[in-house]
Amino acid sequence: MLHLAPHHRLYRVAVDEWRHVTPALEFHRVSGPDALVAEVVARLAAGGVTDPDDPAAGEDAGAPLVRLLRDRGALIARRADRPRPLPGTGMVAVQGTGPVADALHALLGESSVALAPDDDVPATASALVSVAPEQPDAAWTTLGGELARTGLPWHRVHQEGELLVVGPLQAPGGEGAVTYADYRGRRRAAHRVVEELDRLWREADARAAAGIAPPDAWHGVGTGAAAAAAGIVIHELAEHLSRTTGGRREEAHAGGEEHATGPAIRYEHTVVVASGLVERHPVLPLPVDLAGPPASAASPTSAPLGAAHPTAPGER
Repeated sequence: MLHLAPHHRLYRVAVDEWRHVTPALEFHRVSGPDALVAEVVARLAAGGVTDPDDPAAGEDAGAPLVRLLRDRGALIARRADRPRPLPGTGMVAVQGTGPVADALHALLGESSVALAPDDDVPATASALVSVAPEQPDAAWTTLGGELARTGLPWHRVHQEGELLVVGPLQAPGGEGAVTYADYRGRRRAAHRVVEELDRLWREADARAAAGIAPPDAWHGVGTGAAAAAAGIVIHELAEHLSRTTGGRREEAHAGGEEHATGPAIRYEHTVVVASGLVERHPVLPLPVDLAGPPASAASPTSAPLGAAHPTAPGER
């Protein structure tokens, strides 16, 4: 059976004249007897039409119109975009608090469970999302190694100045799969003063280990920016889980960036907290282990922190 493709429209504009509108807002005139076109449209709305080139197809006065629409891409064999909940039956565990965690719980509803800092990830969880007001490098390095061994999908959001930094998603599958070790390694390799970046992370590690939030935790993060970050997380988890729980994908991802076995590339997304502007930066696996273990978290020093963490263009 053929169905109207997503975001294509077919409607009457005058006697014996109809319009086919594509997702790109290209308008095509469809001329023909009103009764015939209306009958085809009604069949499409009711459950689909038979492909006229199907050997089992019978005589159909609407076959020329159906063939024309099919060849234009307006009719497809199936629609794979029916609204659905997050794939998988397990809960999404959310580790951390703050506006992004609140947005995740609001969007996921009963499909989310909150984790306290010392809670274990439930065995039934389908994914873990960690949120933090600053990047806890030592804790995430340890957690990333553990989750890389178990294969549990893991997403992250942290604040970095005026940005919310999302991901990249750590999950198995495909040549583009990356771990947190790849991510931190890429950042260290690209930074102009890696010693200062390491020192900044150690300061954040020490606060995280002591259970102390930075004084400006989640500063400037409103509902919109938090929802944007949470939406990116949920979208990428849904894409990953739909591949792993639903078998082979029926349709290629737009732009050819997704494959049945996994993504061709992972991305770090940034959300500007003041404007909601979203940008993405590709993150590739490291060819060798350049990440290096983080230094042990020490107590926060009395030195000011404001001078550290310059970001070079294209640092990610």
